[in-house]
Amino acid sequence: MDITSLSHLSKKWRSFTPPWPHRVLAICVAALFVWVLNGQFVHFQEVREKRRRVERLIDRASLIVNAVTPHLDAAKKSDPYYLEKVLEPMVFLEGEIEALKAIAAHPAFENWESIDKRLQFLNSPANHLQFSEKNRQKRGAIEEVEVELLHPIQGDLNDLHRLLVAIEGVTIPPYNSPQKRPQLIIKRFDLKKGKAFSSKEIYHINLSLIKRDIPS
Repeated sequence: MDITSLSHLSKKWRSFTPPWPHRVLAICVAALFVWVLNGQFVHFQEVREKRRRVERLIDRASLIVNAVTPHLDAAKKSDPYYLEKVLEPMVFLEGEIEALKAIAAHPAFENWESIDKRLQFLNSPANHLQFSEKNRQKRGAIEEVEVELLHPIQGDLNDLHRLLVAIEGVTIPPYNSPQKRPQLIIKRFDLKKGKAFSSKEIYHINLSLIKRDIPS
């Protein structure tokens, strides 16, 4: 072999690049691309999940605001003396009172002691709502106080309806909720059937409330 042939062979050897480095490089590049792409996908999933959580929180907050706003508006417009003006003046068992008055006015029952005692009880403070307050506290603009009856009162089913309408703000025909009612939450409500003096059923009622309003 002459010198010219050796030189030509040397040039061909230097210009020859084995195929395996290219394949390894291609595999590495592909693996790197997949790794980056997978990382971006995971990041996208995390971002999307966080966005969903934020949207759920916003929806929940919106529901809370919509639920609380009417109570806040009512509390701003409420009468701080609602209990004294609406609940405490209530007269219970009015039908029985009128019936007993008619009986007592009859000459045959002129001095019937049991009728007189019953009338005195029904017309006395002993059968009217009288509240005592405790645990008054303020949370921001809202003032909260617990009120409870000093003693149980007696009433019939009609009186129960009137009482619930005035406390809960619901409508039970023919009674509608009074105006300027503060937020009243029933904390305790005891109801026991009592001995009927007349033909109607009588209930012994005892309760405690939580009253919330916004003082002006």
